[in-house]
Amino acid sequence: MADVRPFKGIRYNSKSLQIGSVLCPPFDQITPFAKNDLLDRDSLNIVRLEAPILGLPEEEHSEAYFNASELLKEWLDQSIFTREEKSAYYLVRETFGNNLQIRLGLYAVVGIEDYNSGMILPHEHTRKGPKEDRLRLMEACNANFSPIMVLYRGDQEIADLLSSQMISKKPDYSAQYMGNFTYEVWIITEQTILKKIQGFFDQKSLFIADGHHRYETALAYKSSMDNNVKNDSGYNFVMMCLIDIMDTGLKLESFHRIINGLSDEQLDQFYSIIDKYFIVENVDFGLTGNFDLDEIMQLIESRNQVKTTFGLLDVRNNKFLIFSIDESSKVDFITKPEVSEFLNCEPWVLHSLLIDPLLSEMNSDKISLEFVYEIALVRNIINEDQDSLIIFLPCMAPEVFESLVKKGARMPPKSTYFSPKLPTGLVMNILD
Repeated sequence: MADVRPFKGIRYNSKSLQIGSVLCPPFDQITPFAKNDLLDRDSLNIVRLEAPILGLPEEEHSEAYFNASELLKEWLDQSIFTREEKSAYYLVRETFGNNLQIRLGLYAVVGIEDYNSGMILPHEHTRKGPKEDRLRLMEACNANFSPIMVLYRGDQEIADLLSSQMISKKPDYSAQYMGNFTYEVWIITEQTILKKIQGFFDQKSLFIADGHHRYETALAYKSSMDNNVKNDSGYNFVMMCLIDIMDTGLKLESFHRIINGLSDEQLDQFYSIIDKYFIVENVDFGLTGNFDLDEIMQLIESRNQVKTTFGLLDVRNNKFLIFSIDESSKVDFITKPEVSEFLNCEPWVLHSLLIDPLLSEMNSDKISLEFVYEIALVRNIINEDQDSLIIFLPCMAPEVFESLVKKGARMPPKSTYFSPKLPTGLVMNILD
């Protein structure tokens, strides 16, 4: 199945700098302000390579990509970057949060395949703009700076094998990042271990959790190369971080929906759709400004164990309600989906019964649908926009995600948010 191989990674020289100060988030999580802040902390930050055009006018983009390629060569020549002499897997133990949660990731290069091969499986559609940027950066630098986050179904054998590598020696390097993230990295080069790891993944499909744009960019880059390129050329592989889908440190979180621009009449219509399909319960949480959002989410998650359940915060009218639907009602109200597991996919149920009909019937430029994943950001929305409707979604079960992806199903936009996001700069890959 998946062709998962060790590689000669490039990484920051841990003898000459603090690696935590030169890491950055994935490109789509960085704002111009954040980029400047990262560079103020350390001028060698990887953001200079990961997001070279961010904050620049379009006429300067071509020069920025070229400068990134020259900077990569410069940092290699000056030993700011060092390259592994032997092919390796990079095992990363990530510790984060107040409760010191732990997550394991294995960095490798993976053979690029079309989605229809069933080896690499997506779960969402992509947009043109980000892929154009990533492709131009890849063409200029011939490198992968940030990993694609992919998931696999592990077992005890691979878990024990990876654990044994952490027990047998100290980490080869480590990093403290963003205050409460610690990364410890073991470089695995022993041939017998490399073969066992590669053999395990020979039997596995991989699910893209985060990085669809980067994967499809790598696919386009491979397609653009000469057909005579050898199968083991770097163009045929892309760097990934492989994580067990059942890892307790992997958080499958929700994007909540924010609807703005409804008139009073349209708001009444919105409520009529809810009343038609869902069991509705008004819940008294007091004044909107004092809502305990964590308590709200705990209530939704608890109810969702029995019936598919959502929460609605109507800021305009200062009220909160829970609305749910049982399995038999789903069958009665929803046209039978091509993939039956969609009935257990909360975002799909919400969009099928409420969001999509609402937007299509009202067809107004004044109505907007936005997405937010951090529950803390909802507080800002409550304070800043007194007209918002905020729909809270429970977290999707990993088993539902896996089942849908295996069957080639594409979910509604922003159905999942896997966290924590992987940093850029722990290890990188040159495509040669």
